[in-house]
Amino acid sequence: MPSKSDELVETKDTDQPKHTSPADTEDEDRGFSLIELMVVIALISIIAAIGFLSIMGYRLQIRCNASMRDLAGHMRIVRARAIRDGRDWVVVFDNDNDRYTYGLDTDGDGVYDDQIQTYYLQSGITFGYMSTPSVPVGVPPHATPIPCAINIYDSGWGECPGVSNQKVSFHRDGTASQTGVVYLIPTIDTSLSGMRDDRMRAVDWLAPSGQIRGWKYYRWGWK
Repeated sequence: MPSKSDELVETKDTDQPKHTSPADTEDEDRGFSLIELMVVIALISIIAAIGFLSIMGYRLQIRCNASMRDLAGHMRIVRARAIRDGRDWVVVFDNDNDRYTYGLDTDGDGVYDDQIQTYYLQSGITFGYMSTPSVPVGVPPHATPIPCAINIYDSGWGECPGVSNQKVSFHRDGTASQTGVVYLIPTIDTSLSGMRDDRMRAVDWLAPSGQIRGWKYYRWGWK
């Protein structure tokens, strides 16, 4: 006969659900609070704003560099054409409209009258000069800094005249009629709310040689 101990076999019911407390259920269902979401959104907005301003500032610097290279390149073209044609070519700077025009001076009167072409500076760039830095150091005749966007020396207009159009002629021997310098800067950098000079650029030329150079301004000077 089976013993009593054999009949009473202890078993475990493995199908019984595991008991969970209300606290465990609350932890599993808990999400982000409104304050946490607002903090995350605010941080993302700040980072995006900083990135946007950095990109915009870099775009202005690229445009100012492009305007400087374009102006220097076109002036070199004008000088080369004067040598090629054996006639004067004239460049006129329009300070009011942020553009410059050049053309062939067929009769040598200092006014272009043929093959005229006009170019505008890049969007957001203007002829401008910040009075803090001096013009390129050690470059004759730029010994005395003159706060002027377009400064053409001995041109008959006077230095820093209060007129819009200033001009320079290039001759058949490659020389220029006057030495001068033109400054370029983002328009926003000249405003009272955001005055800065580190994105200023310049193009100058020397009358005796006709040499044309582009300049970048850094905190420690021109290069």
